[in-house]
Amino acid sequence: MPLDTLPSPRSFGTEPVRPRDPEELRLRDYVDRLRPYKLAILITMTAAAIAAAVFAFTRPVRYDTSAMIASVETDKPQPLVESASLREIISSDNFQTRLKDRLGDGPSVPLSLESIPGTRLMRLHATTTDPERAALAANYATDEIMSIARRVSQNEAEAMRQVIDTQLNASRARLQQLGEALRAFPQVEVLRSEKKVSGDPKGQQIITNEPDRGDRLVNLIVEIEGEKARLAKAQEQLGRTPRTLSAAGRDGANANALVEQAARQAPAAPGDAPVLFDGVTNPVYTVLEYQMTTTRNRIAQLERERDAIVRLLNLSGPDMAQLRQLYGKRMELARLETEYDLAERIYTDVASRGEQTRIDAAGRATGLQLIEKAAKPSSPIPRNALVIVALAILVSGVMAVAAALLHHTVRVA
Repeated sequence: MPLDTLPSPRSFGTEPVRPRDPEELRLRDYVDRLRPYKLAILITMTAAAIAAAVFAFTRPVRYDTSAMIASVETDKPQPLVESASLREIISSDNFQTRLKDRLGDGPSVPLSLESIPGTRLMRLHATTTDPERAALAANYATDEIMSIARRVSQNEAEAMRQVIDTQLNASRARLQQLGEALRAFPQVEVLRSEKKVSGDPKGQQIITNEPDRGDRLVNLIVEIEGEKARLAKAQEQLGRTPRTLSAAGRDGANANALVEQAARQAPAAPGDAPVLFDGVTNPVYTVLEYQMTTTRNRIAQLERERDAIVRLLNLSGPDMAQLRQLYGKRMELARLETEYDLAERIYTDVASRGEQTRIDAAGRATGLQLIEKAAKPSSPIPRNALVIVALAILVSGVMAVAAALLHHTVRVA
C-alpha cells in the first residue's frame, strides 16, 4: 500500500469539526460585550463596598440576651401552652403595651421565641441597643409567660373540678331518689305454712323441707308460663314444617341429590337402585314433636307440684292472683335494688375521682418551667462588616453586569 494513502495519526479517534452557529454565543463573546463597561462595573462595585462598610461600622451597636424555659411533662399528650401560642402572646398589642409601660421610654425591644429541635426547651430572645433594657424585657416576658401558663393550668383544673362536682351532684340525687323508692316500696308477705309434703298420691315427690313454699309457688308459676311459651313457639314452628319429604320439594330434592352423588362415587351392586326420599317422614318434624311432648310432660309435672302447694296452703283464686302480682313486684324490687347498687358504686367512684382531682390540682404543674433567666449581655452582637461588604460587592457586581448586557442588547437592536 502506498504511504500517501495511509490516514494520518491525528485522524484516529477524532470527530469532524462542527461548523459554528452564528447565533451561538460563547463566554468570550460575553467578555467582549462587557469590556467597554468594565470601568462602570468596577465603579459600581467599589461604591457598593464603600457604602456597605460605612453602614456596617456606623450602625448602632445592638445587644442580645435570652431566657430559657422548658415544657414539663404532664398527663396530657400535648403541653398546656405551646410555642405557637406563646409567639402569639408576645406579639399581641396588649402584651407590647404592657411591656412598653414596664420598660418606660426608650428604644423598642423586639422579642422572639425559638424552639430547640429535639427538646422541650424554648429560648426567648430580646434584642436592643441597651443591654440592661434587653435583660429587663426578656425577664418580664418570661414572667408573663409563666403567669399565663399558671392561669391556664388553674383554669383547666377548675373546669375539671366543676365537671366532677356536677357528676357528683347528679349521682347523689339519683342515689337519694332510688333510696326513697326502695323505702316506699310496699312490703309483700308471702304466705307460709308449717306443714310439709313429701309426695303426691302418685308417689312423685313434690316438696321436701321447703323453708318458704310461697317463694317456691311463685317460681313454679314463672316456670309454667315459660314452658307454655316454649310450647306455643314449638307448635307454631311445627305448623310450618311438612310431615313428610317429597321428591318435588326443596328438602327432598336436596336429599335425593346427595343420594345420587353418593351412588356415583360408590357404585352399588348390579340390580340395586338408590333409595330416593319420597314420602319419607321429615326428621325435623319428628324432633319438634319430641320437644313438644317433653315440654307437655314438664308442664304437667310443674302443675302437679303447684296444685300440691296450693292445696297445702289452702289458697283460693284471689290468692293465686295475688301471687302472680307478687312476682311482678319482686321483679320491680330486684330492678330497684340493682339500680341502687349501681348508683351507689357510681357515686363512690365519682367521689373518689373528685378527691383525686383536688389533690392533683394542689400539686399540678404549670406546664412550663424556668430554666435560665436572662442576664445583662456583656458584649454586643458582632457587626459582621466583612460579610456585609462581601455581600454588597457580589450583589452590586451581578446587577452591574446585567445592566451592561441589557444596555448592549438595546444599543445593537
